[in-house]
Amino acid sequence: MKEILWIRHGQSVGNAGMPTENRSSFPLSPLGFEQAKALAGKLPFTPDLIVSSPFRRAWETAAPVAARYPYIPMEIWPEIHEFTYLSPATCVGTTTEDRRPRVKAYWALLDPDYRDGGDAETFRDVMARAELAIEHLTSRWEQHIILFSHEQFIKCVQLTLRAPDMPLEEKMRSFTSMPPIRNCEIVPLPM
Repeated sequence: MKEILWIRHGQSVGNAGMPTENRSSFPLSPLGFEQAKALAGKLPFTPDLIVSSPFRRAWETAAPVAARYPYIPMEIWPEIHEFTYLSPATCVGTTTEDRRPRVKAYWALLDPDYRDGGDAETFRDVMARAELAIEHLTSRWEQHIILFSHEQFIKCVQLTLRAPDMPLEEKMRSFTSMPPIRNCEIVPLPM
């Protein structure tokens, strides 16, 4: 059985309440960098492969682990980026608190096909990416894989693995009641 660890990125400037410009390029906060350094010494195994989301906060979190294991390959997988359900164009310069009413409205709809704008994803889209990531993982020969990703995407992977046949509407409802994943939390999802 493969040992797969999903790790949520360290605290980002967005998590720290600061305004952000581009969802894919905002960095870790000073605390996030400290969390990432501490994480590098806490892994339960030496990985065969290190994978990161293309979003800056994820690969900055992965960097201390990659530095600790410089002989281990590191790859960027585009499909494991954060769930972008609010239109990024409408979120430029906003904080988490600014977006909170829109976030609540989005999840109150419980519509897996709702798209907030042309540059946003639907819940159906992100669940398809979760399935793609799982397929990608199962096709790899490596047995010990660490992936640096994002809370909502990791939850989508959890749902896909735990309830593959659950209707999408039920998955979306279940998603809203899942416990939070803290910054730099390690989530083992063996396959």
